[in-house]
Amino acid sequence: KSASIVLEDATEKQIRMVAEDVLQNTGQSCNALSRMLVPASRYEEILAIVKDAFESTRVVDAFDSTAGRGDIGPLSSHAQLDKVRNYIQIGIRDGARLIAGGLDAPHGV
Repeated sequence: KSASIVLEDATEKQIRMVAEDVLQNTGQSCNALSRMLVPASRYEEILAIVKDAFESTRVVDAFDSTAGRGDIGPLSSHAQLDKVRNYIQIGIRDGARLIAGGLDAPHGV
């Protein structure tokens, strides 16, 4: 699937931009980034930056007029939510480490 290659000299700002690109269109576009290839020497550092970027993403209920502006919108349907949950479970089963979020909708949404 679509990968982003992070080079050894990438700045924190550039890494955050890549993380934010993963979330564009709630990840529901055919060209959505789904993984980052990073130098082994910077793996834990980049993981921490991406984790922080994801955890600071503001998710709001699109039907709540008092919620204000969020950074990311809703998934397109309950069927899409089930698909996403399934992919998360497959990733965990295959050895992925879940660093942010989880199987449930974000709090308050």
